[in-house]
Amino acid sequence: MEIRREHAELSEERDGLTKLLGSDRQQWKLVGVGLREVRKVLGPDTRVGARRSTFAAAPQVDAAAAIEAMAPREPITVILSDRGWIRAARGRVEDPSELKFKEGDQLGFLVPAETTDK
Repeated sequence: MEIRREHAELSEERDGLTKLLGSDRQQWKLVGVGLREVRKVLGPDTRVGARRSTFAAAPQVDAAAAIEAMAPREPITVILSDRGWIRAARGRVEDPSELKFKEGDQLGFLVPAETTDK
C-alpha cells in the first residue's frame, strides 16, 4: 500500500512537470512566484535587503595623483657631480664634505627634496 501511494504521488508530480515543460505561460508563472519569494527575503524592507549596496557612477580620479599617492613621501637629497653623475641619498645631507665621489669628480649641486617631487 505504501509503494502504491508513493507511486501515485510520483506519477502526479511527473504529470505536473510534463505539463509545465509543455507550456511557456506556466513556466513564466512559476518564475514569477519564485521572484516574489526572493523579494520577501531580499526586499528593501527586510533585514538582508537593507544592507544591499547601490550602484552609482564611478567618481573621476586623476590617475597620476593616485599613483603618486602610493609612493612613500620621504626626505632625500639629490646629489649631482661635476661629471654629471646623479644619485640620491636618504634623508638630508648635513655635511657635503663627507660625500664620496669617483677619482677626479667632485660635488656639483646638492638639492634637498622628497621622494614624491618631480
